[in-house]
Amino acid sequence: MCLVELHPDRSFQGLEIMIPGFTSSMMMAGSGAPMLLTLMTAITASSTSSSITIPATAQAGDIAVFSQYAFSSGGTPTAVEFSGATTVNNIAGGPSTVRRVMISYKVLTSGDIGAALTGMNSSSNLKSVRIIRPSKPITSIATSYEFGSINSGNGSRSDTLGPPASAAAFLFARLFMELTISITGTLPTYGDRYNENGNSDFPTWIEIQNGPTLSSRTIGQTASTGNRGNQGFCAVVT
Repeated sequence: MCLVELHPDRSFQGLEIMIPGFTSSMMMAGSGAPMLLTLMTAITASSTSSSITIPATAQAGDIAVFSQYAFSSGGTPTAVEFSGATTVNNIAGGPSTVRRVMISYKVLTSGDIGAALTGMNSSSNLKSVRIIRPSKPITSIATSYEFGSINSGNGSRSDTLGPPASAAAFLFARLFMELTISITGTLPTYGDRYNENGNSDFPTWIEIQNGPTLSSRTIGQTASTGNRGNQGFCAVVT
């Protein structure tokens, strides 16, 4: 309990009252401090099964950014989103539409930490999650510049992400290229680049922009044969 005795003949202008158990930075974060995002590069997970486990080092309030790929020789894979996640892009394509790709995000709750979340389950699966940590509780996530495609044979594609409408924001893109010997993909040199589940056929990229100046990024892909595709979006977090 914090008690302040008030006296009519004293001025309390500029008085700072500290509440036990709260640091000044925590109190500021709850007031007018700007939102800042941090990509937790050491907190990742991937899976080739029907589910993916949220790392135990993630925290409630973190943003989980998911990507899924499913292949079925018997027809189009059924879309299955992780419980509570918001789907940003969901497309099926390729020869006989036997592939489906999905990207989504979720603000984690305490019940998600260490839990296995179920997604698509087909003949072949690939799932990945990256963790973004906000500096204070999130009130909204607004996505824009969403794109996605699956194509076969010769061709190229270029998509632009951003610039986001305001800070803070994150940008996400992935390429899927099943014949890497004849397909080249270009991801921005900014941000963090990685291969989903260590698979070089699925290069992926994510970048944090906390402003005040925000930038656009271009995602490119060219193929001479085989199957190719890409997905991406940017999101402003407040």
